[in-house]
Amino acid sequence: MADNAKYEEVTNYFKERMAVSKKIAAGRGKEARIAAAAAKKASGVTTWRQMTGVRLMAHEISHVGNRPFMFGFA
Repeated sequence: MADNAKYEEVTNYFKERMAVSKKIAAGRGKEARIAAAAAKKASGVTTWRQMTGVRLMAHEISHVGNRPFMFGFA
């Protein structure tokens, strides 16, 4: 009886690990990177590297560490 329960426990553990491995593997590869890039582009979120002009300046001013440079103290 104990051997049967232990066998079931180990089998279930490895099934869960296999599911996690398959999920991780699905996120790798050229197709997955293309899909991730498309999803990122479709979200519409702009990073600081994509900002220009006044939007970039306002973004940089919002960082506390940049305030001395904004006022010319540094």
